[in-house]
This record gives sequence, C-alpha cells and structure tokens, in this order.
Amino acid sequence: MVQRFNDAREYIRILQRRQQTLMDVMTAIVALQKPYFLSGGDDSLLRPMGLKDVAAQTGLDVSVISRATRNKYAQLPWDTVPLRFFFSEAFAQQGATAEVSGRGVEQAIRRIVDAEDKRHPLSDENICRLLAADGFTVSRRTVSKYRDRLQIPVARLRR
Repeated sequence: MVQRFNDAREYIRILQRRQQTLMDVMTAIVALQKPYFLSGGDDSLLRPMGLKDVAAQTGLDVSVISRATRNKYAQLPWDTVPLRFFFSEAFAQQGATAEVSGRGVEQAIRRIVDAEDKRHPLSDENICRLLAADGFTVSRRTVSKYRDRLQIPVARLRR
C-alpha cells in the first residue's frame, strides 16, 4: 500500500514538472515572438527563432525543448498552431538591421510568383536572383524547398 502511494506521488510530481516545462517553454516563445502575438497573428512579424533561443531563455537543454514542443499545439484566439510553427531559420537581409525568418523569405517568393508573367514563369534560379536583388541571400535549393512547401509548382507547370 505504501509503495502504491509513493508511486502515485511520484507520478503527480512528474506531471507537475511536465506542466511547468511547457509553461516555461510557452512563456519564452511568447516573449521571443511578442510582435506576432500583439499583432493578432501577422506571420510577417514572426522573428527567426531556434530551439537554442528558447533553451537559453528557459535554462533547459535543447533536447528538452525539442521533446516538449513535439506534437503540441497552441490554441490562439485566431488559430490553433503547432508549437513548431514558431521556430524558423534566420536569413540575413542586406540593408536590414535584423535577420528575416524563413517565413519572410516564403512571403517574398509568393509575392514574386504572384507577380510573374504567367506566359513566361520564373525558374527557381530567376526567383533566387530577384530575391538577391531584394537583399535576401538564399540558394536556388532553398528557393526550391520553400516553393515546394508553399505548394507552388515548378515553372514549366505554372504556364
């Protein structure tokens, strides 16, 4: 009987620790992505943020942050999003004081493709050049990866 009581107490302690870890992680995400939350969900205001940034803010290990955010969702007033949504890689933009998130590059690609001549669609290489003219330093492979993620077909299929 005493053993079961101790097991139950340990189980409750583990659940409380898990809850505190999730609270710490979400508090750090909200602090690091404050402009996004204050805007009501404007994706262009998401800052580049990695697992390391949240780990530094919380004092937890990167692997703990990774496990804590896997298959978890945040219910926001405007949407329900996976916690991984808030993490993105950083890209340098010439002439800008801050780095741009991967979503900023995705939005630029979407804008370029939407404005292209539909009879002569742009190749990934040409999109890469236009991004470079806008100050984004990205490779053709990155353009291809983001174009696929945005479900934009290759140039020959966009005619």
